[in-house]
Amino acid sequence: MTEHPNYFPHKIIVKNRDEEIPIHVKISNRKHIVRVFKKEHSVFKDWKEDTEDSIITAIEHDFKFWKCSRFVKEHELKEVEELTLKYGKELKNIFI
Repeated sequence: MTEHPNYFPHKIIVKNRDEEIPIHVKISNRKHIVRVFKKEHSVFKDWKEDTEDSIITAIEHDFKFWKCSRFVKEHELKEVEELTLKYGKELKNIFI
């Protein structure tokens, strides 16, 4: 391919479009089904929502299996447990 000596692609200037761009919308033939979740009709009907007491009970049960004493100093361990109990609900929502 021979290039023209006065042809530089980065110098090509095209006129701006004056007319509006025609809008084309494709109409879908599918029907949209709106689904509504009802807990009583689902597999979660027997699910019990967490309460403050159930979260505290679960955390206290987990304390029995903690290995924090391996990497948290003994005098800070009690404070870690207190903070875990205080923010238990938030921690559960973040990590579960």
